[in-house]
Amino acid sequence: MIQDLNRVERLFNEALVRTGGDRSRFLEESCEGDPVLRRRIERMIEADERCSALDGDSGSEPAEPSLVGQTVADFRIDSVIGSGGMGTVYEAEQEYPRRHVALKVLRHGIASRTALRRFRYEAQILAGLRHPGIAQIYAAGVHGLDGMELPYFAMELVPGSRTLLEYANEHDLPVQERLTLFQQVCLAVQHGHQRGVIHRDLKPANVLVDAQGRPKIIDFGVARSTDSDLTVTTLQTQVGQLIGTLQYMSPEQCDADPNELDIRSDVYSLGVVLYELLTDELPYDASGMSLYRATRIIRESEPQRLSAIDRRLGGDIETIVRKALEKGRDRRYQSAGELADDIGRYLQGAPIQARPPTFGYYAAHLLRRHRAETMSIAATLVLLIGVSVGVGVWSFGKGRRSQRLESEATAREFEATRKVREAALATAQAALSLNDVGTARAFLDRVGVEDRGWEWDYLFDRSDVSDRTLADRDDLLVLPDDLGPPFVATVFPMAEDRILIGVKSRLRGRLRILEQRGVGEELLPGRVVDVDLLPPGDSSWATTGFDLALLPDRAGLRALVVGVDSRFGVIDLDSEYRVESREISTLSLPDTDAYGGGYLSPTGRYAAIPAKDGTIALFDRESSSIDVLRGHTLAVESIEFDETETMLLSASTDLSARLWDVATHRTRAVFRGHTYYLSSARFQPGGDLIATSSVDGTIRLWDRIASEEGYRRDGSHPGVLIHTFAEHDDGVADVSFRADGRRLASVSADRNVRLWEIETDAEIFQFGDPRLRTWVVGRYRSAGKLRGHQGKGNEVWFDPRDRFVISYDLDGVMKIWASTSIPDVISMEGHTSSVTALAADPSRPLLVSGGGNSNVILWDTERGIPTTRIRWVPESPIEALAFHPTRPILVVASASGRLGFYGVDDPERPAPLFAESDRLIGAPEAGAIRSIDFSSDGSRLVTGRDDGSIEIWAQEGERWTPVDRFPLFEEPVGAVAFLDRDRVAAGRRAAELRQEPRGRVALAVVDLNSRRTTSEIVLGQSIVDLSYTIEWGRLIAATVSPGPGESQSIGEGVVWSVQGPALREVGRLVGHSAGVLSVTTMPGQRRVFTGSADRTVQVWDSETLQPLLTLREHSGGINDLAVLADGRTLASASAGSDGTDNTVKLWHRTRSRETRRRLATATAEWIRVRTVVFQLRQSELPDSAIIQRVVQHLEPRQDEIAVRVIRFYQGDGRIREILEIATSGRFDSSSARRLAEWGRTINRLSGSEVVRLETIQALERQ
Repeated sequence: MIQDLNRVERLFNEALVRTGGDRSRFLEESCEGDPVLRRRIERMIEADERCSALDGDSGSEPAEPSLVGQTVADFRIDSVIGSGGMGTVYEAEQEYPRRHVALKVLRHGIASRTALRRFRYEAQILAGLRHPGIAQIYAAGVHGLDGMELPYFAMELVPGSRTLLEYANEHDLPVQERLTLFQQVCLAVQHGHQRGVIHRDLKPANVLVDAQGRPKIIDFGVARSTDSDLTVTTLQTQVGQLIGTLQYMSPEQCDADPNELDIRSDVYSLGVVLYELLTDELPYDASGMSLYRATRIIRESEPQRLSAIDRRLGGDIETIVRKALEKGRDRRYQSAGELADDIGRYLQGAPIQARPPTFGYYAAHLLRRHRAETMSIAATLVLLIGVSVGVGVWSFGKGRRSQRLESEATAREFEATRKVREAALATAQAALSLNDVGTARAFLDRVGVEDRGWEWDYLFDRSDVSDRTLADRDDLLVLPDDLGPPFVATVFPMAEDRILIGVKSRLRGRLRILEQRGVGEELLPGRVVDVDLLPPGDSSWATTGFDLALLPDRAGLRALVVGVDSRFGVIDLDSEYRVESREISTLSLPDTDAYGGGYLSPTGRYAAIPAKDGTIALFDRESSSIDVLRGHTLAVESIEFDETETMLLSASTDLSARLWDVATHRTRAVFRGHTYYLSSARFQPGGDLIATSSVDGTIRLWDRIASEEGYRRDGSHPGVLIHTFAEHDDGVADVSFRADGRRLASVSADRNVRLWEIETDAEIFQFGDPRLRTWVVGRYRSAGKLRGHQGKGNEVWFDPRDRFVISYDLDGVMKIWASTSIPDVISMEGHTSSVTALAADPSRPLLVSGGGNSNVILWDTERGIPTTRIRWVPESPIEALAFHPTRPILVVASASGRLGFYGVDDPERPAPLFAESDRLIGAPEAGAIRSIDFSSDGSRLVTGRDDGSIEIWAQEGERWTPVDRFPLFEEPVGAVAFLDRDRVAAGRRAAELRQEPRGRVALAVVDLNSRRTTSEIVLGQSIVDLSYTIEWGRLIAATVSPGPGESQSIGEGVVWSVQGPALREVGRLVGHSAGVLSVTTMPGQRRVFTGSADRTVQVWDSETLQPLLTLREHSGGINDLAVLADGRTLASASAGSDGTDNTVKLWHRTRSRETRRRLATATAEWIRVRTVVFQLRQSELPDSAIIQRVVQHLEPRQDEIAVRVIRFYQGDGRIREILEIATSGRFDSSSARRLAEWGRTINRLSGSEVVRLETIQALERQ
């Protein structure tokens, strides 16, 4: 057979260089008597000639007529992006919704049935894919040109894009970032596979990367669907027809049999792309080869190993690439998701699933390639294997063999289930980080109900935090004549606590009204009413503009409908949404382009209708006059009137927003600074700010008054910018102010809704000139993210009563959210240096933390705020904390070598248990106390000291005293833990964690009764934390060793089984990229948590010891962990990093959204009030002015928090001083009464008369 193949290849290559009659004579002579051979070679030559265009341009086709400047449907074509064999791609602008798109039009002259089918199905396949990593399709249709019908479809434009290789090389991306980028590509491919789509032409040129570094897969022109109802692929292929790009084809693609292709063919192509992305080389160089030879190389040859090209690419990276490039499909990753998961494991430092080839694999591969030379070796192997099998059969009885097979099958099933769970969780977390809720939910659903633990609940609960969803599948957002996603006109307050949502038809003047009734904190569905706004029987309108306004003099509505033929209608509806009047007009103004869009003023008196050329037609219904506003040079995207209807604000694609005077039609200010076209511009209700949003991904806040002043002086003034929000990961589609002007909502193509705090009354100083104003630093801040949309965001509103945010996306899905966001993690701020220790009260929602600056803070975890602070004297860093298991006693250990005991019956007023002289007890000469732990019955306390000893403490009368001491190590004791009442485990650590520990023994178990060491463990690492769980009988250590760099560390968790006096190691927790600093467990959840200097918390399965989830919110190392009394909430404490973090974070599992929302609100209030108080403290104002400013800038509901902040940081005495000063100040009666309430609050919190009654009464009399 091999000789036959060699002969075919030789004849083919010789025939290929001949032409015409010479080739025919050669074949006749060479294949004489073998017509099958001749026909085979002729087919190979024909295939080679068909594919010769793969590396070149035919150059014979006539020039394609350009469509630049023409309008295709509602797309105006601006320029050519590129041309290919099937069609031309243009950059175009869509009329409504206004956006720039990539418009693909089939090439003129090739509209054959096959080409049309391929083109249509590319559109059909794209329409079924919704993923941030796949270019989205917006619309499709047929355009008439010169009597021909040319199909087109509009898809997402990727501005400023580069191909995958261009982007990686231009930005000189290191290997880690290239892998992260490629992992996103894999997730996008996986999305297509889940929906039955095989791309079949994956290559770097078909992956575009935008300016923000986000990849987008394009060109599904040769994709194939596996759906049973899609029997025709984008290009119907027959056996023998090659589809794709040769260098990136899988071996089975090279066989040209479409029936042999599945999603694993795309996995192979991804492997080629990854190989090239890492090395800048292709695994096979097929340039200049015949088709037959090139495909044979792909099918049979092995690519050069990555490590041979770059030694840094050896190890796990090389293994991953090799597995993706396996010749046999069954040996490859079985999905793009598996490939993405393994890359994720590598990036996280976790073990990958792929393994290097075994001896058996190499032997089989050798046999395939060199069959004759290895037959004798193979025979010997078969003989040896046969003997082994025979011995095995002889050795085991039939029953034992059945048991073994059953046991092995069970083990394999368990292992498969475990891998599915781990892969699904890793992919879901990666998808959520990319805001891809759909993929995250799909992978979470793959985890069996019995395998869903803490990590599953955590991810699922955060994948969609909306309160309600309205989608087209509910038939509420789709009108009978809609041909695409709906467009929500606006949201209004109505009588009887109702909210109106207006849904407009895409084509005609039809309106659907959805009434939502607010009941408490819920928004419940009400009536659904359909209204025909245009005259009966008039179906000629194609709507390009639509808006609604409330009629202030009665409970009715005014609607504006704008058509493509410059007609517009103003329609009034009564309180039951019946048409009262209808006025149809026509815009016939000179020197203007086609109109699109429409906007009403708040009372409906004015209608603003923008044209494509940037002009705006302003219609006054009272005078029936139409005027034109000129200033923008490109299309206007958004228009808004102010509340008084004296000003108009417009946002344009010319990168500017303009403020207009409605009466004079003149420009009052211009706002420039965005780097890409604007999507909206909004007035701040009752304030002087302007908010603009842009496709550049930012929201900008402008000072309207100062900008108007600047424009009056200089007509080119760009406006006065106050602040820029840049947290969105993609273009911002819309912004909206809350009715009080103090909060802003935005919605973005990144699928998120974000909330922003706007402290409108936080202006501190004003110096005569209104342009010179000083604002409180930090008054603009993120108020959270609302995750849940699967489509790109389009518009957003606050409900007029400020309880809800309403948004909808381009998929036609509307979501209703509570106006307070639910963060993924609650961050509690109070420490001003690293948080070094944590302890959770075992019976109450009370948490205590200690810091490097000697402060101990007690936290109310139900409210997310500190209750009080203990100042440690003498000053020394807090090393460890512990609660008594059955009594309200807190023990504090410090680097000074002393212990403090406090009664915490009332967390507002912790009290020392002993006299001042006895409160801090211990032996400072023995060094710092690094760790403490109570026995489970609370009768004993153990401390670990820097001198290498442990001390046992017991209560004698009312005092705790040391009763025994055990010297164990030559170095400090880093961690201690009771195993039972009579046994203690102690781990040693190096004096400096940057050093290797000196002693061999790292862990010792001491029997307190016999005073003997019953077990010793040799370990080369420092042990810095221990956690023992009696339910599992497991002791887990957090370890640290010096890393390769001076300031780096490495580490892992080590797990021992505690059985009697002995310890047996059962495994290690490997996955952190730096030292492991802390460990704790959730016994009820069978989960282990580790915190590391790599700034992450990892969640582990306590049985398999495999990582399940990585928590990444901290910016400093994780010094300590604790589980709250509810058994499902994790607390983490972090070190400061460049003056940041120093926080305690709470990670909740499936707590009610309302509870988490309340926590988030309280925490944000604390931070906000603290910011105002701190900034005023740092000013040079006199005390009386500071007091006045604090009261002025805080709301009455924030007064108790203000008292708590001042008390927390400055003590009770400072409140007394403030109020005594205030009695002689000049305050209005309202402010004086509030200050009097401050006095009553501090007296209540402290339990004593901190502020005299006379002072309070004096304030009340002011």
